[in-house]
Amino acid sequence: MKTKDFVGTCVENPYSQIETLCDIVENAVEITKQTFLKHCFVHPDILKAMRQYPNDYEFFRCANVYFYRWSAIECFYE
Repeated sequence: MKTKDFVGTCVENPYSQIETLCDIVENAVEITKQTFLKHCFVHPDILKAMRQYPNDYEFFRCANVYFYRWSAIECFYE
């Protein structure tokens, strides 16, 4: 069941404090794309890019935060 919405990227830091952002990224565990997509609402354009360039994305989870990394940018979902 998809329950997570996009909240922002590491560039604008949706967590306000850099320490919180760093804790999430540093304590995350890698997950599969399938697990990520099972929990997160992803814009159709992003889904298309994920299919077109499957090796360019990595997927992670830290507690209730899911995120993917693409081109050294993390995109967070809660």
